[in-house]
Amino acid sequence: MKKTLSIVGKLRLMAALSTFILIAVSGYMLMTQYQHNRRDREIAVRQTVEVGHSILAWAHQLETSGSQTREQAQQMAHQALQTVRYSGKEYFWLQDMNARVVMHPFRPDLNGKDGSGIKDPDGQAIFVMFAQRAQQSDGGGLVEYQWPKPGQDVPAPKISYVKGFAPWGWVLGSGVYADDLRAQFLSSLWRAAAVVVVALIINLLLVRNVYRTVTKGLNKAIRVAQAIAGRDLTQKITIKGTDEISHLLQAMKDMSTGLVDTLHTVHSATEQLAQASEQIASGNLDLSSRTESTAANLEETAASMEELTGSVAHNAEAARKAAERADQASKVATQGGEAVARVVDTMNGITESSRQIADIIGVIDGIAFQTNILALNAAVEAARAGDQGRGFAVVATEVRNLASRSADAARQIKTLIQASVERVEAGSTQVAQAGGTMARVVSSVQEVQTLIQEITHATTEQSNGISQVNVAVAELDRMTQQNASLVEESAAAAENLREQALSLADSVNQFKLG
Repeated sequence: MKKTLSIVGKLRLMAALSTFILIAVSGYMLMTQYQHNRRDREIAVRQTVEVGHSILAWAHQLETSGSQTREQAQQMAHQALQTVRYSGKEYFWLQDMNARVVMHPFRPDLNGKDGSGIKDPDGQAIFVMFAQRAQQSDGGGLVEYQWPKPGQDVPAPKISYVKGFAPWGWVLGSGVYADDLRAQFLSSLWRAAAVVVVALIINLLLVRNVYRTVTKGLNKAIRVAQAIAGRDLTQKITIKGTDEISHLLQAMKDMSTGLVDTLHTVHSATEQLAQASEQIASGNLDLSSRTESTAANLEETAASMEELTGSVAHNAEAARKAAERADQASKVATQGGEAVARVVDTMNGITESSRQIADIIGVIDGIAFQTNILALNAAVEAARAGDQGRGFAVVATEVRNLASRSADAARQIKTLIQASVERVEAGSTQVAQAGGTMARVVSSVQEVQTLIQEITHATTEQSNGISQVNVAVAELDRMTQQNASLVEESAAAAENLREQALSLADSVNQFKLG
């Protein structure tokens, strides 16, 4: 487990970091100030040497113009630079490129002498170093060394700027002492250290005060949190102040109050949940029983539907066969009707022929009657003729007898023909009636065929409908079985929910709610 710092450790670390940052910032600012002051002095001494160098250039201009000799011009420059002072006692000196001192205002004993043997405490040949720096490509620059201040014998750090004057082979230099910069830096450093110490003391006092405030508030918050963790919500939380710790305690107080309200609500809800789960379990048991009963009824219904499907299918097959028989009967009846129609036509022809025969017999009867009359007339005439007409009378008598027999035979035939006509007419009437009856039979058979076809179609649709109902009943039976399984699972879940509600109620009862 990763170890973390305590709040005290973090506060101490914060104080140490802030102190370190303060020291670092102070040191950086002091160093920056020191470097800035040093740079200002370097710039100032360089500018001063530039001014002195312009004096040498002025003197050399006098020489080149011919108004002064070199010795006179050099003497004028020598005198002008020897008397110049700036920043108190700062001065110029002159030397040549061979380290021979030309002019030194505070060490006149060195004028005209070789200064190559003069060294500072660090062992640096000062005038040789000046000449070497002036002979570099930039013509001069800064040099650091140690040299006594005017009127003193102890060397002090000094920063000088040297610049060569090629026409005369001289080196012009001037410098400023840097010991005051170091003293100023050390003074500022001590002041900064004093400020840091005071700030550190104040920081430690503030950290101590913050530590006491934080730890006191946190200890109180820890006690409350431990009490809540121990299921004790009766702790009284008093709040003083408006800082973050007070806000934390207020939040914990609100949390404790909210937990109490929530637990009361949960306790009430768990009791209601337990009761509701018991009711759900009881209802599920009842529903399970009803579902099982419904499933059994559906199984019986499915079996009945299968039997009904078989019966309807049998009826449909019988209706189909009946339709075929009816169709055959319709065809036979149609053929019978056609035969009867032909018989009716034949009987009508016989009736018409009988009437024509009757008419012919009537003609024969008329002829016989006329023949009889003629025979009678002939007999009368034969009687008038006497013996001459006796033979003719005999013939006339025979003719009259033949005519009488012909008339009798014609009357008998007529009677027979009339009887036949009447019977033929009666037969024609009966045949016509039979034709009408056959027509009605054919129409009835066609109607029966249509009805049987409709019954067959309806029976087929019923069979299809019953098949769909059978499928629906099977699906309903399957769904009922699934519902029964789901009801059992729901009953088990309700029982589990009741047990969990009781367990939750036991857990809630472990809290001290006051």
